[in-house]
Amino acid sequence: MVPVVNPQFGVLAIGRVLSSVHPSVVTMGACVAVPPTTIPSDHGRKHGERIQQPACPSRAETPALLAKTDRTAYLSEMAFTQIDHWIGNTLFVPPIIKICHLTRQSQFAVARMFWFVAALNGLYHADTLIGRVIWGGMSIVMMITAVRRADRPAASLMFFRLLAAALLIFDILNATVSGAWQGAEFWIFVLFAEYAAAIRNLPPTTKTKPRQRATEPG
Repeated sequence: MVPVVNPQFGVLAIGRVLSSVHPSVVTMGACVAVPPTTIPSDHGRKHGERIQQPACPSRAETPALLAKTDRTAYLSEMAFTQIDHWIGNTLFVPPIIKICHLTRQSQFAVARMFWFVAALNGLYHADTLIGRVIWGGMSIVMMITAVRRADRPAASLMFFRLLAAALLIFDILNATVSGAWQGAEFWIFVLFAEYAAAIRNLPPTTKTKPRQRATEPG
């Protein structure tokens, strides 16, 4: 019989042993905060030398490290958000709003329409039987979704939009070198669909007042 040791009991036992060695040992969390100590090495046992043992960050240094990490993550997230807003507001959102005003459809219906076009584009460029089956099934699903729940709100992720933009840039560079432009338009349809789904408040149409004819007095 092999004895089974509870991992939680083992961690508590190690914490009790460490706390008995030094009163300032903290066993809460993954890191055990021990003050700097000197541990004799094998060579030090002969000559009386000691090696300095590195310690974990103190409680005073931990909030500063966490604040620095949070600030770095926040700045990187803000940079990606600004790039996403610039791409959408400059290239995709204005024509999407124009299409919505001309067709009198919601932005979610336009998003599903572009997803249906993207699925048809993938089916057109599919070379294998499996690819044709996958894109054909996706086209049918997108068509049914666009008909039954065209105006239902849809979700859009910033990560997926930036990934589609990066893949579009890669396809454009690859097509510039090789000269094969077929298939690069797929990511344009995807970006139109995703940025259309990201719009929450569609601005109203600006109606121009008809000019009144000048009437002569008398």
